[in-house]
This record gives sequence, C-alpha cells and structure tokens, in this order.
Amino acid sequence: MLLELAEELKARKGVLWGLGQNMLQYPGFHERAHMDQIRAAIEAAREG
Repeated sequence: MLLELAEELKARKGVLWGLGQNMLQYPGFHERAHMDQIRAAIEAAREG
C-alpha cells in the first residue's frame, strides 16, 4: 500500500515528518487530548 501511495506521501513528506517527530517526542499526547471525548463516548454507550 505504501508503494502505491509513494508519490502522494512524497508530496506531503514535510507534514508527515512533523507528525512523526511529534509522536516520537510526545508519545500519547494526541490520545490524551481526546480523553474527555473517549470518556463521554463510553458513558453514552453504557447508558444507551
């Protein structure tokens, strides 16, 4: 799949590089930013 998307990925390599750096430097940051949403979804599922 990566080979099929190689040109598209190459065109966005700056964005992907930045995302990769952030994920390595701040592991779990994105997931923690969504904790309130995750908790709300779990509560809604329990109630429903």
